[in-house]
Amino acid sequence: MKTIASLLLFAALASAQTTTFQLHGVASELVGTTNGSAVTPAIGPAGTLVVNGAGAVAFTPVAALPPGTAAASGVSFKSCCANTNNAFYKFTGAGLGSIFNAAEGQVVLYLTSPYTFAQLSTLTGFRYAFDVQDVQGSHQLGFVPQVTSGKLLFTYWTGGKTSAQYFVPAGTEDALFGAGVTIKVTLAWSGTSFSLSLNDKVVKTSAYSAPMYAWSSSSTFFVGAQSFGGAGYNSSDDSISELTVISGGGVPPPPPLPPPPPSNTVTCTQTFDSVMVTLACPSTTLFPHTLSLQVTMPALSAQAIQWQIDGNKPNIAGVGGN
Repeated sequence: MKTIASLLLFAALASAQTTTFQLHGVASELVGTTNGSAVTPAIGPAGTLVVNGAGAVAFTPVAALPPGTAAASGVSFKSCCANTNNAFYKFTGAGLGSIFNAAEGQVVLYLTSPYTFAQLSTLTGFRYAFDVQDVQGSHQLGFVPQVTSGKLLFTYWTGGKTSAQYFVPAGTEDALFGAGVTIKVTLAWSGTSFSLSLNDKVVKTSAYSAPMYAWSSSSTFFVGAQSFGGAGYNSSDDSISELTVISGGGVPPPPPLPPPPPSNTVTCTQTFDSVMVTLACPSTTLFPHTLSLQVTMPALSAQAIQWQIDGNKPNIAGVGGN
């Protein structure tokens, strides 16, 4: 049996990634703590702090953030869950379209829970880490942790208005998202799928179709609350750190391959019977190339095989015979 294989190696370059929004979750991003105070993220458009009634914004030290991150704290809001006595960050307008790429992108954030799973199980309402709506009532992107039917559930959106859900395996809730525990959440979408990763491990992948966003002056991006009719509900008292939106990140088609080098392949005609194998190779193209042969002859020992090329005995390394 003779096998000839050709192997081509090439490197695929990842398409450019652009960070279009980054909120560290530190006090220096906020001018004041009263309603209407300006919020200036590290990257992206400015927003405002909304404070209703006795609501408040707070900053809590977060020790579990990875090295190299700018934040040493997370921002949280009091209190859940109505639109009275609560607070949140609000970004609005058609300019939100420059942040979110429907074709491919990611949202990355770190959440630190103030509750054990047992404590969270006794609380009511939702706690929205963020909520993006191009048209009011159309949840395009968002992330919400909650307890339902005694299970820790993460509900999330990455475009197309359809939510996906992931139930945390029973018995792992406190290790993953218990009191004082920081979890890294990554929502990623590209092509025909979107995924949820927790602490850099993909836990669920779903079908995806890029939506046609309709950004306008009424579009909203709430951090720490849900947008409902333009008002903020279900504020999050989880600490939110390093909320980052990334545009792009897929792999483009490889560049055109260079012209192939001159061929070193010699095509030989093979015939055999019980005592002899004959390979008829074009002598004008055989040398100075190396000829590699693999011949299976169960009826003959290696010492019984004679190798000849054009009637001459060649120097063939690594084979039996004479």
